[in-house]
Amino acid sequence: FPTVKHITPAELSALLENGDRAIVILDAREHAEYSVSHLQNAHYISMDLERALNAVKAQPDAVVVTYCSVGYRSAQLAQLLQQAGHKNVLNLEGSLFKWASEGRPVFRDDTLVQEVHPFDETWGALLPENFWSYGTS
Repeated sequence: FPTVKHITPAELSALLENGDRAIVILDAREHAEYSVSHLQNAHYISMDLERALNAVKAQPDAVVVTYCSVGYRSAQLAQLLQQAGHKNVLNLEGSLFKWASEGRPVFRDDTLVQEVHPFDETWGALLPENFWSYGTS
């Protein structure tokens, strides 16, 4: 996805802390992954372009940040948003795995948690095992 620009976890964290820009965060993962944990205030989108467009239409000048587990699905979603006419779309570099691995906060609803869905054993190898969780039981 060569047209997709990226933002590092440190850059996104600084942007969120600064608070002077409207930011819409879109989670491109499946619901089972999102239900374990997600970025605070992230919209569950999966790969549904219509759902993504609805999430960003209320704030057309916002910075739109997409993420998934490692960055592939979210880069694809970012590209679809660009093709739909959105200019300020960024993909979170390393996505949720890198974000959590760097010690940044993840949430289940509004509760801070220390768990991330590893997707599967292959992709989960990119996430420290102490974060692994497949469900909320």
